[in-house]
Amino acid sequence: GSPIIHVKSNKVIGVATFAIIKKLDPVTKKPLETPLVRRFGYRLDSIKAWQPINWPAFASQAAEMDNIEELTQALIKLIKDIDKNGKITPGAHTHPAVKSRIDAYQNQYRGRMSQIDITNANNNFAGYLKTLCRNDITAAQAHLTYDYFRRKLEEEERQRSEIAEVFTAMFQSK
Repeated sequence: GSPIIHVKSNKVIGVATFAIIKKLDPVTKKPLETPLVRRFGYRLDSIKAWQPINWPAFASQAAEMDNIEELTQALIKLIKDIDKNGKITPGAHTHPAVKSRIDAYQNQYRGRMSQIDITNANNNFAGYLKTLCRNDITAAQAHLTYDYFRRKLEEEERQRSEIAEVFTAMFQSK
């Protein structure tokens, strides 16, 4: 099997393995076609028990990280769109948190606006995007418990900080 590594100490603490358990048909006593596979880890250190995983919590945290990563990609797509076209391409952005604000932002430009109004609209839009970069990360930091997700969240936080800086620069220059 594969090594099981303790993240904090970088030491191998176990070996991942599995056992194939052949089930028998209760009537004929012949082996069933699909055996049962039991996966487990064999500890190499002196600790007697593994920390159990709460699968519903793990799945919930995995889904939350997926949503965070999806928003990061949507924000990157917006930056690339503005960088490539010099403006926001209508209909190119489908993430609900981004799309709704883009629609509201673009609706402001339907009439004549003074330079002050344009500056205020740009500052408000940039402020919203910067807040969007932080809110879900901050919420997740309060309750993510699995180290794997906490490390992924740190990387997302680093990316989002860079994205927020880009939005600040983009809309200050307009």
